[in-house]
Amino acid sequence: MTAPDRRALVEQLRDMLARDEMGYSERFEHDAERFYRETGFMAPGKSEPLEMSGGDAHQQRRETAWQEWCGKRRAEFHTVLRDAVAALTASVSTAQVQALVALVAWLVATDTVLVDLHEDDQTGEGNNR
Repeated sequence: MTAPDRRALVEQLRDMLARDEMGYSERFEHDAERFYRETGFMAPGKSEPLEMSGGDAHQQRRETAWQEWCGKRRAEFHTVLRDAVAALTASVSTAQVQALVALVAWLVATDTVLVDLHEDDQTGEGNNR
């Protein structure tokens, strides 16, 4: 891995950590804004202007887009973690690699960093994914 690649990887990890350190509302607003910029849809749970609403079919497309977008974000997250593990394994001891792999496995298993922020309309609680 080249130095620029390592710097880009470190920046991605820092961005992921900063997002994880946000409170629930701040993280939802951050993700909702990014979702809107990337898809043109308002995130589920956000109120849409009347000119954007389009009935049940629109709401279904919006929800589907949100689910796909969240899945894409999870895949990107896992790729960054795999790249980080690969980069670190080239320069650390076996014990350190094992500890890092255990940490990454725990993060992935518990989805500690990624949370589906769509609020349930009935309970107002987020759905962990």
